Amino acid sequence: MSLGVGLLTLFRQAVTGGGRVSRELASDAYAVCIVHLPLVVTVQYYLAGRGLSAATAWATVSAGVVPLAFLLAAGLRRLPGFRRVL
Repeated sequence: MSLGVGLLTLFRQAVTGGGRVSRELASDAYAVCIVHLPLVVTVQYYLAGRGLSAATAWATVSAGVVPLAFLLAAGLRRLPGFRRVL
């Protein structure tokens, strides 16, 4: 947890400004926190029993779920009523 807080503080101080894409991703961050867990569990369940090593499964889930979570969060935030909550 300390690593996460430390990295957030570091990036807040080191990275200033940002373009349209980084502002959009930052706006979606809370929604990503909510939707990523069901996505991770679903993809891991799908990959279970496929004969992948733990490292390969982790890399596959990490590479696939991060962009998918941001896309899903951006889509949800565009639905009426969700923008106020997310």
